[in-house]
Amino acid sequence: MAKKEASARLKINKLLEESGWRLFDDENGRANVDVETRLNPEDKINLHHAGEDFENVKGGFIDYLLLDDKQKPVAVLEAKREGIPPLSAKEQAREYANRIHVRYVILSNGNVHFLWDMFEGNPEPISKFPTLESLQHAAEHKLDPAALSNEMVDETYIAHSQLPNFDQTPDWKAEGDQRKAFVEKNKLKIMRHYQVDAIKAI
Repeated sequence: MAKKEASARLKINKLLEESGWRLFDDENGRANVDVETRLNPEDKINLHHAGEDFENVKGGFIDYLLLDDKQKPVAVLEAKREGIPPLSAKEQAREYANRIHVRYVILSNGNVHFLWDMFEGNPEPISKFPTLESLQHAAEHKLDPAALSNEMVDETYIAHSQLPNFDQTPDWKAEGDQRKAFVEKNKLKIMRHYQVDAIKAI
């Protein structure tokens, strides 16, 4: 393993532990991080042609697979070497996540990190890794089709669930850059027109 990759992995391991993930069994329970999970374990590996990061292995390896209390996958974490933009692993991570049916992807090079909720748009920068509890809580927030049929749904529907009455604040009413800064600061989800149309079509 290259020095920069090893350094990135050490940092990622520490960030995982700081957010409550367990790389090993301990007094708090079983390990809930699986490292180098192979997507096609039945296939044989030719180590001479596998590549430094096993990038040539058919099916590939998931760098880190994060698990819930029942040992079910909840997130894919793809690690890059220091100096390589984490977003360069976006498409590979998307493929892995789709194949094992998980909603969340984390992209990191040890210094720069992104969390991607594939149900809600693009990867967003983060300063620390999410906890299992935060991922589970977010996953529980699903739109109820029956309830939506009786509600007025517009671009701010999700944002109101995050910060009720935000549209009454001076920063939102100001529009322009002030409104944009307010949305970013509070991480409000403002839907696009096509997303609203898709919800109304449910």
